[in-house]
Amino acid sequence: MAGRGFCLYALNVCCFCIIWRFCYTRIHTVGNIFNTTRNLAAIVGESMHVLLTTYLVRSGVLTHVWDLVQQLPMHGIDVTVAILQQADKGSASEPGSGREKFSNLLGPISRGSYCFYRTADDLAAICRENKIELLHAHSRLVYPASQVAAKRLGIPLVLTLHGVFPWQKFYPSSLLQAQAIIAVGPAQAAGTEQVSEKVVIIPNGVDTQYFCPQPSAPWRQGEELHIIWFGRTNGASSRGVAVLDRAIYLLRSRGLKIKATLIGRAADVCVHEFATLDWVSDPLPYLQSGHLAFGHGRSLREAMSCGNVGFLLGHGYGGQVEASWFTGDNSRPVSAIPEYNLPKPDAEVIAADIARFYYNEKLLEMARIEARRLALLYFDVQEMIRKTIAVYENCLAAI
Repeated sequence: MAGRGFCLYALNVCCFCIIWRFCYTRIHTVGNIFNTTRNLAAIVGESMHVLLTTYLVRSGVLTHVWDLVQQLPMHGIDVTVAILQQADKGSASEPGSGREKFSNLLGPISRGSYCFYRTADDLAAICRENKIELLHAHSRLVYPASQVAAKRLGIPLVLTLHGVFPWQKFYPSSLLQAQAIIAVGPAQAAGTEQVSEKVVIIPNGVDTQYFCPQPSAPWRQGEELHIIWFGRTNGASSRGVAVLDRAIYLLRSRGLKIKATLIGRAADVCVHEFATLDWVSDPLPYLQSGHLAFGHGRSLREAMSCGNVGFLLGHGYGGQVEASWFTGDNSRPVSAIPEYNLPKPDAEVIAADIARFYYNEKLLEMARIEARRLALLYFDVQEMIRKTIAVYENCLAAI
């Protein structure tokens, strides 16, 4: 009996030891995973403090900064925005120039850390106060002070080229000092040949989760086909808007039911067939109600992400945006600036492109689905953010 009691006791002890060891191992493993994750998060959170410099004018520059402000913190990067405060008291960069207008220009910047500056001394003080490790300058207006502040503090400088400009001629020292140069397209990178090894092309992305189609019944012939022009153009690129206006006139004169909305500003153009909205704080409801969208750059990407069939139109006309544009060696930028030498817009050609969808409900439905698919594949802001973070990491690793 004593032997049997001892055996039972030993068996119980063994079982307890096995269970305790199993639980200890699991707890220890989970604890290590938790500690590792926590340490990695701490490293990411502490390793990158970025200052974005910009100015407050409604443009693709500002909306690009908005995207960075919203997306970078989700990837563990602390972001501060320094806004150039213009000397002109009537400037939109002035905090006192219209409370509502100012609030609309700030957008998501207002929900984070931001401040204003006038000089390189101001900018250097902002960097010290916020423990900035990398300075990312947007727009040539902010390059000079950004360059001085970065050099004074010994931190990396990244430039983004948003427009087509003779960069090398007017900003040679900024290009030389920059650790990296981001261009939003091939044309924007022109003029940087002497520092081409620093240049990386990262096209603008859009928030495809926000800019999404609204569930609705398919369009049926006999209803109004809603055509949108969306964007902001200079005088050279406004020619396409005038031709589109003429194309809509031709279609209406032939009995087609067309609704036409112009969102944004087309410089030096007087349109007759559009309902004009100028800039709107949130274009989403208008984009979600459209069927075909004309424009280029970021605006066209947002419209396509909302399920509009996209047509490239600016200084030139590129026709319908298709999947073949993004594959192989024949990739084409979604831009219609003069530098890309697109064919001149022709009202009859554009009218025919529109009529093709007006008379084919199924074709329109499939093309709208395809536009959304292309946006998810090639326009998503997360790809832009991933590549931008890689630039940051390379700059910091080189110190």
